[in-house]
Amino acid sequence: MRSDIVIVIGGSASGKSEFAEQLSLSKSGDKEVVYLATMRNTDPESLKRIEKHKRRRKDGEYYTIEEGRYLSSALLRVFPKGASCVLLEGLGTMVSNFMFGEDELCKLDSDHISELIIKEIIQLADISESLIIVSDNVFGDGNMYDEMTAKYIDVCGKVISSLSSDACNVYEVVAGIPIKIK
Repeated sequence: MRSDIVIVIGGSASGKSEFAEQLSLSKSGDKEVVYLATMRNTDPESLKRIEKHKRRRKDGEYYTIEEGRYLSSALLRVFPKGASCVLLEGLGTMVSNFMFGEDELCKLDSDHISELIIKEIIQLADISESLIIVSDNVFGDGNMYDEMTAKYIDVCGKVISSLSSDACNVYEVVAGIPIKIK
């Protein structure tokens, strides 16, 4: 089963996560949404953000799986037949987990990392009926960055652009207002 893919992008604290959560509940019907949380608790700030997201999710509406990279295998361990609605929160953190890990993956160029992430997300789409992907908007500021930040933006941009071509809907959330792009 290839899922309907929906991409939700937005700036920091734009309301993109809240919109994606509402959208996931509307798509899931009476079934639990699988919430794939990619952020790792690495410092007090990340813990604060994780706790904020957890407080918004009600028991019984979401089944949370915490996994930074290999989302499809983590989903299949819990739901061997796949899932109805999956919310991936968030793509940018997943990219960071691939780029800044303590293994050989972090040495790959942006094209290879992009390909790995796209392949992982397509595998996830193949085992879910609906896949909602939350991502930071990396397309907007045009500033010059150091080499690693530029690589991160490049990978995020390649992944979002590739997935957007197959997505049934793409939204950008600005100041809490979702704007349908596709």
